Amino acid sequence: MDTIAQKNERMMLLLLLMFIVIYKFFTFRMFDIGGDAINYWFAAKHIYYNIPYIELDHQTARFGLILPVWFSQLIFGIHPAVSLIIPNLFFIIHMILLYKIGVKIKSPAVGFITVTLYMLCPYIIRFGTQVVPEAVGGPLVTASFYLLLKYKDDNTKEFLNLTLSAFLLFWAYCTHELDIFLMPGFLLVILLFKRNVKHAIFYSAILFILFLFETSVFYYYTGDIMARYHAITGHHFTLEKFVPISFWQLFDRYTKTQLWWRIPFYIYLILLYPVWKKSDITIKSIIIPGVVFFLCMLFAVKSINPIVPALAYKEVHLLFALPFMLFVIAIFIDDTVQFLYKKSNLLQKLVAPSPDHVKVWSGIIASITIISLIIFSTDLLPEKASPYYNNPLKIKEHKFLRFFSYYTIFNGAYESMIPIVSDYIYYVKDKEIYDNVQKFRSQGKNLIEALQLLGVDLKYYNSIRPNMPVKSLNAVRKIFLNVNPLNIPMIRTLQVGDRIIYYIIKGDLSVLEQKKLFIQGSLIVYATGRELKAQIEAFKINP
Repeated sequence: MDTIAQKNERMMLLLLLMFIVIYKFFTFRMFDIGGDAINYWFAAKHIYYNIPYIELDHQTARFGLILPVWFSQLIFGIHPAVSLIIPNLFFIIHMILLYKIGVKIKSPAVGFITVTLYMLCPYIIRFGTQVVPEAVGGPLVTASFYLLLKYKDDNTKEFLNLTLSAFLLFWAYCTHELDIFLMPGFLLVILLFKRNVKHAIFYSAILFILFLFETSVFYYYTGDIMARYHAITGHHFTLEKFVPISFWQLFDRYTKTQLWWRIPFYIYLILLYPVWKKSDITIKSIIIPGVVFFLCMLFAVKSINPIVPALAYKEVHLLFALPFMLFVIAIFIDDTVQFLYKKSNLLQKLVAPSPDHVKVWSGIIASITIISLIIFSTDLLPEKASPYYNNPLKIKEHKFLRFFSYYTIFNGAYESMIPIVSDYIYYVKDKEIYDNVQKFRSQGKNLIEALQLLGVDLKYYNSIRPNMPVKSLNAVRKIFLNVNPLNIPMIRTLQVGDRIIYYIIKGDLSVLEQKKLFIQGSLIVYATGRELKAQIEAFKINP
């Protein structure tokens, strides 16, 4: 028979799944048009159609993400909604693992607090339904660490757990190369648990064998034994923002982040020592990987003299260690609550010494749900937040349903020779300014000198975004159109009045035929840019 603890464990997991469903209902997002998710999905489509693969770069070489996406396409097809399967499946697994790790290292409360904090992270809301490395690599890292905890507790399956943990960590590395920064921390955890150097060597050997296998596969298909290295460095190491900096500017990676990341990160740094000081070996194991990862990120440089960073200063690069950061905060919160309970006679009268965790967290989830209903059902949030939540009073406009309605609209327009147009307004004068600036810069002028020659203000120039018109159209043609990647339509441009129209349409048209598409009142479908939408409208020459 099941023990009370086992029954409570199942009830907590069921409660967690309900919490995830509610969370996903509110925070479900449309396919991101920023570029990365589009590129991963499109790369997988090349494998699906068995056509020549696109050029290897830092994204298309991440087969740890691309192959699972391709596998989902193989089973369910290439409808845009299929892109939701892998990230959401991994998200559910991730939340369960975070909870179970919290239980293992301390208590169910630590598990639930960690899960709640993780879900509230803005980048998790943004990427939780997207085909991006963070959606797959993060869960794999957490699963790898969970197996290390099992390695500690089960002496009969040590090598099995180490092998599986190493495999998942390498898979995470194949999803995003930054995950390898967790390897030193995991090796220290292995030594912390059993002080067995042979086990650490075995773990490293598994990773090295997998690395040799990956290298041989890349060499077989490309003839370049350093193919993945060249794919990564060919992009990341050549960005203009990678310029010589001082030693202290390395710390800008953490001091110049957005406020929503900076505050919890500073809290984490403050709590590290007190949590470590009072912790046992299991809690110490959750602290080590995060500290090692953040140190590796801090000193990731491609040159020492002068110091040149090897990675862009982006918060998203830090997400792989986010669980290890949040566990420290959750442990402190749990310890603080217990301390206050012991010191407060009032709390002791109101709450039992060992409360029913299921009832407590049911109440917390119910409260969060009610608050969310109130916030998301009203206009309390600014308009720019609309891509990140769904209004429960407008079910027909839920973003999950839009995947299907937009798929029908875009493909219907494409087959009917109706132009699909970017809604970004790009004026002829802006294009001329941008082109002239690039011309002067190619002649050796810097940006300020080029703008002075043209008599253009820097602020105005920065408002010109020549790549914006193509973003939404790339999402349409690479994701939503049901066409072979070899046959996707090119993005066309046409000057209408004082603006340049960016659009896609099926077939080849003469200039005269193209102009006939954009007369006053003609039918078009707008593909919006900030959040992808399909809007059927009559064309206006002067919008």
